[in-house]
Amino acid sequence: MGHFVFVVIVIYIFASSSQLIEGSCTWPAAFANQVWEDSAHGTLTFTSSEISAGGLVVDYTVYGTVDTWICQDDSQYVSNNILLIRSKSSFLGLASTPFYVYFCLKLTTLTSSSFIYYLQNEPEIQTANKNRVKTSNIDTSTASDVCDSANAATGQEFITLVNQASASTAYTQCPSVLLGHFEFNYTAAGGTETCNDPTQNTPNGHERMDVCTDKTKLDFPYPCATSIVNAAAEVHCVASVTSGSDTFVALYNPQASVDGSTTFRFSCLAISSNSLQATVVNNSCTSAMTSSNLAVDASNTQIGGSIVFYPYAYDVI
Repeated sequence: MGHFVFVVIVIYIFASSSQLIEGSCTWPAAFANQVWEDSAHGTLTFTSSEISAGGLVVDYTVYGTVDTWICQDDSQYVSNNILLIRSKSSFLGLASTPFYVYFCLKLTTLTSSSFIYYLQNEPEIQTANKNRVKTSNIDTSTASDVCDSANAATGQEFITLVNQASASTAYTQCPSVLLGHFEFNYTAAGGTETCNDPTQNTPNGHERMDVCTDKTKLDFPYPCATSIVNAAAEVHCVASVTSGSDTFVALYNPQASVDGSTTFRFSCLAISSNSLQATVVNNSCTSAMTSSNLAVDASNTQIGGSIVFYPYAYDVI
């Protein structure tokens, strides 16, 4: 999970008469000069007014790469929890017209060390790796110009932020549908079934998960269980959203390092209201994901895996 990649073929250009003095926006105190882990975009290093190079990376295969961002408009943060972010540099688009890239974030505070946010931009763009992005040839656009609440992300499309320096204080009690002792069977998107071991001393011969001893933690006592979340032997609940009949849970992996290939900082679990069926994917939830439908990537290929849970009561794992 290190980079946030866009492949943009068609550039949407719009004009604005609004004026904003560059440099007048600074990050709220919670973000300024802090390092945050973003479930969709990787590690974000904030200065007083920028996100520095190496965190949020947007790669335009034709136009170039942007890896430095500025705080563009914070005027609606106090009233509406909205922040507008802009690429520090411009690019030459169609007909050599310069354009800037904007992100509009609507944040909700969870703890002193965590937020979730929804992107307030137009619907997912296939040619932009199915991400929500806005471009403009105006470098002084405001949140009123760019943000589009009517077409904003909703439901399971939340993105989670956890402060790197105080991640443990972001752990919250897992939702009630996850509280208990479980056996489970996991099947990857490609159809490979794992974590189904009849030698285990459990009623159904499957692997185990404990979300009861520590109600903030999914604890897996056996190594096979790491295939659920591509993490170490435990992950912690840091956010949850109920949408329809499913609950979507952001899970945080506290192990010292992750490689974004076999281990990930975040995963998302979509679980049914009866606690029996779930799907899981690395990083953030996706718009098409439910407890019975696997997540898909930008090419509409299924990713992640499906889980069958067998809740039961016992004294000791």
